[in-house]
Amino acid sequence: MSAKLHLLSPDQCIVEELASNFQNQSIDTLRRTLLVVPTQRLGTALLVRLLEKKSAIIPPEILTLEALIRGAGTGEGETFSIAHDATVDLILRQRLEEHPYKHLKLGHERELRLLYGELYDHLLRQDGIDRLKATIADDIYKNEAHLGSLYDRAEEISAILNYLDERLSDLELLPRSQYLAKAAMELAHNWAEITDKYEQIVLIGFTSMATSWQSLLPSAASDERVHFWLSEAPRLYHSTSPLKELLKKIEALGPDIIAGHSKPIQKKSFQCFVAQNIRDEVLWSRRIVEKAISQGFSPARIGILVTDENLYGTAIRTIFADKGIDCNIALPESWGGTLAGRHLYALLQFWKEKQNLASLLAWMDHPLTKAQWEETKLASLRRSIMQTGVPAVLDYMRAEIKEDLRDDFDDLSSALQALRMDQTLSLNAWLEQLELYINRFDHWESFPSRDLLQSSQEVYEDFVGSMRAFGAVQPLMNGQTFWDLVESHLLKGSVRGTGEPLAGIQILSLAEARYFPFELAIIVGCHEGCFPKALPQDELLDNYLKKMLGLPGWEVLEAMEDQTFHLLKSRLPHLIMLRSSRLGEEILVRSRFTEALIARERTEEIALGNPRHFEKNADTPLEAEGQIENWLDISTARMSASRLDKLLHCPYSFLLETLGIHSEANKTEESDSRREGEWLHAVLQAFITGKGPKGKILEPWESDDEPELFERSLDRINFITDRMVPYDLKESALVHHLKNHAWPRYLQHLLKQIRTNKSVREHAFGQAHSPVTIELRGKSRELHGRIDALDFSSQWAFVTDYKRRTIPSLDKSKKGLNAQLPLYAIALKQKSPVKPLPPLVLGYWNIYQGVWTAHGVDDEHRQLLVTEGLCSKTTPSTEQMTDELMKTWRWREEDILAKSRFYADPGQC
Repeated sequence: MSAKLHLLSPDQCIVEELASNFQNQSIDTLRRTLLVVPTQRLGTALLVRLLEKKSAIIPPEILTLEALIRGAGTGEGETFSIAHDATVDLILRQRLEEHPYKHLKLGHERELRLLYGELYDHLLRQDGIDRLKATIADDIYKNEAHLGSLYDRAEEISAILNYLDERLSDLELLPRSQYLAKAAMELAHNWAEITDKYEQIVLIGFTSMATSWQSLLPSAASDERVHFWLSEAPRLYHSTSPLKELLKKIEALGPDIIAGHSKPIQKKSFQCFVAQNIRDEVLWSRRIVEKAISQGFSPARIGILVTDENLYGTAIRTIFADKGIDCNIALPESWGGTLAGRHLYALLQFWKEKQNLASLLAWMDHPLTKAQWEETKLASLRRSIMQTGVPAVLDYMRAEIKEDLRDDFDDLSSALQALRMDQTLSLNAWLEQLELYINRFDHWESFPSRDLLQSSQEVYEDFVGSMRAFGAVQPLMNGQTFWDLVESHLLKGSVRGTGEPLAGIQILSLAEARYFPFELAIIVGCHEGCFPKALPQDELLDNYLKKMLGLPGWEVLEAMEDQTFHLLKSRLPHLIMLRSSRLGEEILVRSRFTEALIARERTEEIALGNPRHFEKNADTPLEAEGQIENWLDISTARMSASRLDKLLHCPYSFLLETLGIHSEANKTEESDSRREGEWLHAVLQAFITGKGPKGKILEPWESDDEPELFERSLDRINFITDRMVPYDLKESALVHHLKNHAWPRYLQHLLKQIRTNKSVREHAFGQAHSPVTIELRGKSRELHGRIDALDFSSQWAFVTDYKRRTIPSLDKSKKGLNAQLPLYAIALKQKSPVKPLPPLVLGYWNIYQGVWTAHGVDDEHRQLLVTEGLCSKTTPSTEQMTDELMKTWRWREEDILAKSRFYADPGQC
């Protein structure tokens, strides 16, 4: 006898079909049924649907496949436990710190751990790396030096994974993937004995299965009690289909196949919308839900499916917190996103930022800190700390604080000091201090629901347990290492409440929703990078090398999301796809799934305006596709200097960039120039801040009146150049040119012409919390960007944009065709880091030539600047530049509207 495979067409809902099947079974049969599901939430949805059809039941037992496998254990007499990710990362980190590898560095722990797990998942731990080394050695198309480097890297990966095997074995631990692979074999071997108490075993809704778990399939397929309820594989945009591969393997085992029947073809509704930003996108999803409920949709049959919980979670929890609509928010969030987690994060920031005043006040203002002190006492202490004027370090603050408040300050300080970052303790001592901190501030009392508390405690206990797995051999650990582990594995741990499947609309992750019985689903986040998700940026082994190992490539990851989308699309009568046009400064590109849907269904993506002006009839487009004014308003609502330059010079190029279409021409040359330009900018920034992309290099630069300031400054910038120079430029003529020509001229300009007394680098403006706006054609526009350099002297504020080789034309600046500097002037007049703002001098610095060129000056002091050689008599005034820019901008938009298209300007493109 063999199992039964119930094969449903993609347009059938597995939950509905199985609930109907269970409805006809006896109470005793259901009581002795095991329901095996890919996610616990799918099992809950099935149970809810069954209770709606048949109320008097003793429900079946519901287990995820992982829980079933884990319960089988790894064999009689074996005492191994599962190693937590934090344990694996700590072992790898210690090894990388102690052992001089050439290619493996600190920071590679996570990638090594994931590779380690994948090898066990796909039964490749024994020969995968050997296969990779053989592939590298046989590759005749690579040069010898490159082959040698790859081979050495593979050798080092092999060595550190072997070391990891040994250390885990000493601790009687197994990586999760290996433990589950062994447990799956144990379950297969003892299938009849382990499942003896069940009358029927139902495996439902699987779309893929780890290779190492598939060892149990033959045992399950030969058991007449087993029923597989699966969908046929839908046609995907990808050639790869994980569900098709799984079905092939099951069908090859000879189960009795029971085919489902396609539902009568019914009219489906697909709609695609784009909002201006993420908050508006989530607001629109709520407006659509309210409209749907008013039209008669059952709230419990409406789903909001989230492609990226981290990106959308906060907006969803804020916007749907209003009690006006019942909803079950079943999204995971990070442990660090809870009230308790944010309190621990505030402590981490205090030590990361070297005990500065702002981070201390942020910690003191947290509700869990406030709860431990009398309100008036804490307010007095806060006021006194601010009045000292001491910018950082607890000891210095204490010395200046009022004497009658020192006992309170000491009490406050003791709470902070226990987990200070600049100490070395045993791992157990660190964990004890963490436990004391959590108990002192009643973290466990701060959770709003019992299920969220339970989930959070499980994450915490897993983390602490994984650290204590080292047993008696407790390593000494510095604060940086301990806090790195807390941040990576506790604060970023995933927690969630179980929610109530019958309570209103269901808000859950897209991956969990593929078989939910929704009548209307709204997918938020339908842009590239979220749906499908951005591909991992692996440093050690790229996609090609992983495939040579025998691991699935990135194509499989995309195919999984493709599969989820097509299962939803095939089954749901109403599907709405929402996205945002931008994320902060970044223009977002609509998902390839949206593109395909638009093409196949001959629908269109509708641009949405203000969500407060929701149309009464949601079935009709809110704005006509291609309506030029609407497109222009959407695409110019938030502008940077570079995007405005494109609009001014060639509207067609601006449109292509807005749609995310980029030319591949000269890509290599452009990327090399960009890399060199980014390095030169980073050196000039680090000269002032002392920080490079990889962290601190020197203390921040300070100007003084010492006669050797120029020489010290030159030594400083040359030292930074050597520290930050790309490997392939170390011996180049460019470095020699910078040290002997460009940098001396730059310092001469900075120290002797400008005579700066305060310098700011990479000054950002236009963030969400501090918007910069202008009005054009009666529409408000947000401006954003970063200013390379602001240098303040006793008379002026110099606004400088660094250019690698070539600076823009002064004539174009006079005509309002160079957006960058006048846009910066507009922003600084609204939001300046120095108040009052001195008169502005706008200009470019040519890095290669070491030449300053002014493009805008303060008319009142022009003669002084001419005398200093900082501008000419014909340099336009700052007001002239900004006025001409606004005139040109207005003219260009009006011309686009008059022509009703984003045309290519042959004189500029």
